[in-house]
Amino acid sequence: MRVTSREYKVIVDGSLLADVDAALSDILDDIGDLTRAVGLGVAEKFDAKDANERTILFLDTPDCTLRENGLLLRQRVKRKNGKTEYTLKCRTEDRYIAAGKDLSPGLGLKHASKLEEDVGVPFVSRFSHSTTVELDNDDKLTGENFPEALSAAARLFPAVLSVHHDGLLCQPETALAPVNGLKVFERVFTGPLLRFPKGLDRRSSTMGTVALILWSKGMKGRILTAEFSFRCEDDNEAFSAELSSPLGASLRGCNTRTGPGRKRSPKRSTCMGASNTNVSQ
Repeated sequence: MRVTSREYKVIVDGSLLADVDAALSDILDDIGDLTRAVGLGVAEKFDAKDANERTILFLDTPDCTLRENGLLLRQRVKRKNGKTEYTLKCRTEDRYIAAGKDLSPGLGLKHASKLEEDVGVPFVSRFSHSTTVELDNDDKLTGENFPEALSAAARLFPAVLSVHHDGLLCQPETALAPVNGLKVFERVFTGPLLRFPKGLDRRSSTMGTVALILWSKGMKGRILTAEFSFRCEDDNEAFSAELSSPLGASLRGCNTRTGPGRKRSPKRSTCMGASNTNVSQ
């Protein structure tokens, strides 16, 4: 199974995001400084008026059995069209364990599977194998509804019936519920593109896309966490050293310039912080 995307992630200082428009401008300035230092360019701006918005639930048993078995079950509901999708994911440092996990969808469901690499600072790499199914609007597990037992979730992903707890196979009637009772409201701001300088001999001048992801407790609640990411994709897994080196250098630059306890520029409040935690589970 090929790795079709690499996503570099940096946790953002959420306390500086009260004014999102100003924060997006600051982050774009930071991106420009960092990428120019490694010979890259940035085109376009964040689209502050057209964020992708959706609600998110993470589902697990009371004993977190899915997590214990290396699995994550997520529901996403898109705000614009109400479409509901579920994702079953395995994330681990071992590429082959992730790729080999059975995440097969239920019979007849529209689905897509992928293997990605997530890279956090200073340079922590993990592999995510996932399958996502999209439900019809009249399905009983859409919107505010979700599977309340492993047996219900097995209609989406049969493999959840093979999980174990304390060495024993979990019963199909084992309850599922939102982790910590939390429903997250997510906004994803996109727009900027990372590019190679013009005139260099490469397959494409576009290297990747840039996003700012905000999680809050409800639409108007406080920001729980935030993340900046830049992503490059290739269906043939052709991620060359020429492409990867400047992206890795930019990631380390985020950590070096604005890590915990480091002095920020008095001219502006940079929003980029350092962590290997990510929010886009």
